[in-house]
Amino acid sequence: MMTTYCKSALLIENPLQIEELLTHFAREYLRAKRVIKLDYRQYTIDAGENDIRAVVIDEEKALIAFCCRYAKDVEIYESKIKQFATEHQLKIISRSNKNNE
Repeated sequence: MMTTYCKSALLIENPLQIEELLTHFAREYLRAKRVIKLDYRQYTIDAGENDIRAVVIDEEKALIAFCCRYAKDVEIYESKIKQFATEHQLKIISRSNKNNE
């Protein structure tokens, strides 16, 4: 069960590129070959480890949050999200760290 959301979310310009963007992130930072859409808003992005998921909070605005299985991992993934956003010139939105969405 995913319990802790990262404080950073990604805001992308084109909602049609959500899966493509997540695939790039997964390949570059999580050693995954692809992402898998679990339902209408969740993606597994870490090659089956199930330690982090991407959650589309707002499909129209293409706001993507990240949820970790373990609170101890949030800082690690937070750093990866920020580095990816910087490298790809993506906008980061700060969110309050919620246990449930």
